[in-house]
Amino acid sequence: MLTIAVCEDNPIASREISQKIEQCSPMEAQVLSFSDAADILTAVREQKVEPQIVFMDIELRDSSGIQTAKDITSVLPDCQIIYITNYVDYASQVYESSHIYFILKSQIDTYLPKALHKAVARLKELEHFYLSIQFGKSSARIPQKDILYMERVLRNTEIHTRDASYKTTEKLHDLKDTVENWFCFSHRSFLVNCRHIITMNRQFCTLSDGTQIPVSRTYYKELQQNFMSCMWEEDQK
Repeated sequence: MLTIAVCEDNPIASREISQKIEQCSPMEAQVLSFSDAADILTAVREQKVEPQIVFMDIELRDSSGIQTAKDITSVLPDCQIIYITNYVDYASQVYESSHIYFILKSQIDTYLPKALHKAVARLKELEHFYLSIQFGKSSARIPQKDILYMERVLRNTEIHTRDASYKTTEKLHDLKDTVENWFCFSHRSFLVNCRHIITMNRQFCTLSDGTQIPVSRTYYKELQQNFMSCMWEEDQK
């Protein structure tokens, strides 16, 4: 389910926008309304809500909607901002911040459905860059680029980043199907992010944090090819 926030200081406009979102959303959505910047920022910073999409009125009563959007995306960088306003003069200013769409309120019936579909499509694209796991009663959404390696230990899989480790009961082969192709087995118990490999030989590969991961004969050739492919991609940037 999507969580969508509307930040609009006119209560009538807020209700109308919320109703249109519920009618047009391509997915089931929970729509939350906020009347000013302080309320939505407090909710986001205290993790009371984590909206994936925010419809932001640019001209709020006591603050700038553009600055409020910047503050929201500093906490939730993947949040899709859709600006709404009565004034076309703001069309240039919104490019000072990350956003997915700009809608004039006089054209909201035409462009709100398009903006919603574009925001949802972007959120689906971003999902490819994260690994979502369950561990116990908690969940985590880990940027794939930060994962160094995964290791199967007894009945759990340990997922290691430079700053933290996570445990899940999901099997390595199942996780392999959900991550980008720069992850490769080095051993039946190790799935390695080849973008973090610094050096490798037939026995070990050394990762960017200094960790040494065993390499088995079964996986050596595939790992080497993937490692070389990642090196080539980096050279092309």
